[in-house]
Amino acid sequence: MKSIVFLLLVIWPFLFFSNTSNEESYFNQLCQINKQWLNHEQDSPNAEVYFKTDEDAIQAHLFLVCNSLTKNTPSDLSDNQLESRLQLIQILREYAREKVFPTNLYHVDRTPYFVDDFGVHCAVGYLMSESGSKDLVAEIRANENYSYIADIKTPGVSEWAFEHGFTVDELKWIQPGYLPSPDAIGPIGSGTNGPVNKVVQNNYNGELVLAGKFDSLDLEPCLNIGVYDNNQLSCLGAGISGKINDVTIKGGNVVAFGELDFQGQIYTMAIYDNSQWNYMNIPSREGAVATAGFSGGIGFEVAINHPTVQNAQEIWIQSNSGNWEKELTLNGIVKKIGTSVFGRVFVGSFNEARTYDDQGAVNDTVFTNNVFFREHYGNNDWNGISGVDISDTVNTFVGINNQIYFGGTASNDGSSSGVILTRYLNNTLQPLLFAYSFSGNDPVSINALDLIQTDGSLLIGGNFLYVPMVGTGGKNLGVYNVYSHSMSYIAYLDKKVNGAVFRNGQIYFGGDFRTNLSSTELNHLGKYDTTAEVDNNSLNNKLKVFPNPFTDVIKIEGLTSKYTFQILDGSGRVVREGIISSNDSSIQLGDLTSGFYLFNLKSEKGIISKRLIKQ
Repeated sequence: MKSIVFLLLVIWPFLFFSNTSNEESYFNQLCQINKQWLNHEQDSPNAEVYFKTDEDAIQAHLFLVCNSLTKNTPSDLSDNQLESRLQLIQILREYAREKVFPTNLYHVDRTPYFVDDFGVHCAVGYLMSESGSKDLVAEIRANENYSYIADIKTPGVSEWAFEHGFTVDELKWIQPGYLPSPDAIGPIGSGTNGPVNKVVQNNYNGELVLAGKFDSLDLEPCLNIGVYDNNQLSCLGAGISGKINDVTIKGGNVVAFGELDFQGQIYTMAIYDNSQWNYMNIPSREGAVATAGFSGGIGFEVAINHPTVQNAQEIWIQSNSGNWEKELTLNGIVKKIGTSVFGRVFVGSFNEARTYDDQGAVNDTVFTNNVFFREHYGNNDWNGISGVDISDTVNTFVGINNQIYFGGTASNDGSSSGVILTRYLNNTLQPLLFAYSFSGNDPVSINALDLIQTDGSLLIGGNFLYVPMVGTGGKNLGVYNVYSHSMSYIAYLDKKVNGAVFRNGQIYFGGDFRTNLSSTELNHLGKYDTTAEVDNNSLNNKLKVFPNPFTDVIKIEGLTSKYTFQILDGSGRVVREGIISSNDSSIQLGDLTSGFYLFNLKSEKGIISKRLIKQ
């Protein structure tokens, strides 16, 4: 029987294997949980694995550590040390089997929590507490709660390890870090029932325009385009039938470009004037499909495909008089048009174009690598860029002062330069991120870029997966620090991000994704509050739950709106839950038995926890 039990404990971590394309190296994932695995590669299974949740991965980590600690018990321990070590390893197994680990509420990176806000201990903290060293745990929690064992300066850690037959290095190996709470990433309403391809801010009124391929927005009928404003999702009219490829704003009005179907006819663009959609075509190019559009000056610039132009694309501009003029024919596709200090910017996949004068005659041939510039003033000259340090296809860009950041798609199979993020500064391309730095074999892409005004970083959304040997990884949404030239990740989304913007401390994003961390349902629309930690701590400081101890009723002060709450008993069972606000701030608890309880208050900023005693 003992042999069977031991065999089950050894193979337990492998029970999480799954035949899925999301499988990754077991060793790499263990290194994410704890970089000490770099010193213990021989104890990691030589396989690929898919963990449905981070809790599953941490449990597997702890089981593997327990196996190794048991197998490699030192021979020079005293009888007391040996007995204590083996008992605590068994306690650690039981702790792992329960799979109740600390919650990371306040950090966007994987971080250790010695004891979290709910009183849940990390693995090392739990062992110390179970062995009778609760004062040591309390002191670490008060002063170094988010520190790795290697960095903890509180006296007593090494002494505790020696007394119980461990080394400090073994404690370092046991201690995991925890991914950000899924509550940091939240849905926008009920989202959509199909992909969101564009997220555009209307600077005239502050609303966000959302366009894609869906027929339901926040569970209401809506064809492909709507807005998010004042925490509400709503459709723009009844929406637009057909395919929307781009969105811009003109004078506060939303303009959609694409292959737009109205009463059986195809239109290139449509303008919403706060009551209805007005459809437009370019004269002599009726029924053209727009891949990108922009409103500049009096009229528009639009990149189109039309049957009269084979294997090429045209760019048309609306002049000050309202007439349309063809200004460029190119041998590829334009993905985005925008503005910068260098003039108008056109990005996509192309390398040659013919320009036209105002009489429609060919004026010049311009060579480039996926980027065109057109001067705002003067002769309206067209210029390209040279060099290979740019993406195979440029999807998007953002201008910051005298520099432009280009994001695009590249292969990581060695068939190209592999650049997915490039900075253009002083007429020079500087590659910053490469496809080969990311995991997997699929092409890697950056589909959305925006400036985070609070610190000058770049918000990046796309199709990428980063699984580092050590530290924290992520999938499809991150932040690039332009000063340290480093990436950090704020989500683990199941599918790609197509659009993302930063506004008033909030990150809003849309795409093909449905979930974050395999647990938070997003339905193609999500938001991340970068001020959550500050706001949540402020509410925590104001919140008062009294009397404590209580007999029949508790009262809550400091509430500013409606919140959901839960009350848990000592076993973690929910004994009361509901909604509470400043107008109804008392809870009847006279039927509860005497003992300890946990009061959890949940808002959009996170969870606040208070410990209560029933007399």
